[in-house]
Amino acid sequence: MIEAGTQFDDLDVFVWSIVRYHAVRAGTLDLAAVEDGFRALGQPGALVPGVGLLAAMSS
Repeated sequence: MIEAGTQFDDLDVFVWSIVRYHAVRAGTLDLAAVEDGFRALGQPGALVPGVGLLAAMSS
């Protein structure tokens, strides 16, 4: 169960996002390879400036 306020539509989107997040952080995937996918999904949990997953992968 995803906690309220995580700002992901459903579990599938959350799992898709978190797997790619960890792959980028581990160096398995390049951020450029997944960034468009994150933007296309439009999930606030990924896109919020400064605290979303994209911001975390950029730092």
